[in-house]
Amino acid sequence: MIIVGNHGATTKKAAHTLAGIREYKENGVVMLTLSVRLTRDKKLVLLSDTTLDRSHNLPLRVKACTLKELQKRTSGSHNPICTLDEALKTILPSSIVIIELKDTGSGLKVLELLTTKPHRDHRDNVMLASSSIRELKRVRGLHKKMKLCMIMKSNPFAFVAWEKAIGFTAVAFHRLHLNNLAISTAHKLDIFTYTYTVNRQSAVNSLARQKLDAIVTDYPLKMLEALTADTKSK
Repeated sequence: MIIVGNHGATTKKAAHTLAGIREYKENGVVMLTLSVRLTRDKKLVLLSDTTLDRSHNLPLRVKACTLKELQKRTSGSHNPICTLDEALKTILPSSIVIIELKDTGSGLKVLELLTTKPHRDHRDNVMLASSSIRELKRVRGLHKKMKLCMIMKSNPFAFVAWEKAIGFTAVAFHRLHLNNLAISTAHKLDIFTYTYTVNRQSAVNSLARQKLDAIVTDYPLKMLEALTADTKSK
């Protein structure tokens, strides 16, 4: 089972920062997730929320600000706003990244970025994920070979209805709605499976028994330790 780092967050570094991403790589985490938002001037930045309230204690909406405005307001903080371009230059080609598309139209902008140097040579290391079928269909219409992942919130079988039309490389199950039959169905369709977001070390063994391919966690180093300990005990 693969341990996937969530948003570059570590016990020492903030989420969605180059410092966190670098720490992942230094400690052998080879797969991670990032969330992207569009600024007012249509630049891709790393952030999960629509605002900077929770991440920076700033009452700013991402889509209402330009990239320069966001960079200025977060400069000098422990988690300055980072662009997807900067992150990919740090991640690729040594790691695999799952990019969660948070805003309508963000898929198009990611595809455009992936056509530029140096990213176009490493597109096989990138997967685009979303809980929005509309956004995934839009991306598939623009790029027939892009790796896509459906993020499911509750119904673990929802991907089955869309698999033929879209063609998924992966499906992401919410940890509270895991189903062994759904996991088995995905594997029969040759779809990579993972669950999010798992932060208890005690859960690693049971999830491994469910034959998931990976788990997403805020604490990849702790989870790697738990997985290694379980492997050694067998």
